[in-house]
Amino acid sequence: MEKSKTPLVKWFRAIYLLSHGATAVQIANAIKVTYKTAWLIAHKIRHAIKQIIADTPLTGHVRILESRYGATSFAAQFSTRAVHHPLIAAASVSDDGKMVHVRMARVPASHIFKGIVLKDAYQSFILRHVASDADITATYGLYNFARYKPLYSFSRDAVRYLNQTYCGVGLKHLKSYLDEYSYRHQFASLDQSLAAHLMRQCANRPALPYRQLIKTAA
Repeated sequence: MEKSKTPLVKWFRAIYLLSHGATAVQIANAIKVTYKTAWLIAHKIRHAIKQIIADTPLTGHVRILESRYGATSFAAQFSTRAVHHPLIAAASVSDDGKMVHVRMARVPASHIFKGIVLKDAYQSFILRHVASDADITATYGLYNFARYKPLYSFSRDAVRYLNQTYCGVGLKHLKSYLDEYSYRHQFASLDQSLAAHLMRQCANRPALPYRQLIKTAA
């Protein structure tokens, strides 16, 4: 928000709207700015969310599995033409079996061999998103029946939400949208206000130039 030409009151309104799942089009209409300005504001807020997530690794009992990003229609599941991109999803699970924090990330091509996600992808993900003292249970393979079903359902719901809301998201910005979806989830069962927490985080972070935003979006 620092050094922005957009009035703070519009920033606060945009943060509130995005915390409730608003798109850039909806934000633009609500705060009376151009779509480009609303898009930039939304991505700067998502960048703050990305930093929050990077600063808070998963702890405790962590479940990890493989999922997919792509078309979610019934026909697409069996189409040979449908393109799907492997994801790794993880969640810290409480003693009563509820997911507390969730992380999702696309698997880079270097960790895929003939369509199969290599175990190196899991190790890389764990180094980036999971605390070193966490108790980890990982299931390998997309069709592993031992996978943690609530987490797999969550990842599919996230992909379905992105497809329905944005008609799909480009791979460059996919991580930011997945982070936003996961960030909203962690506040769903808490008394703390997501909007208030996000406003504090945005206010405490330095301004992000446009070129850096585009560079760090992937």
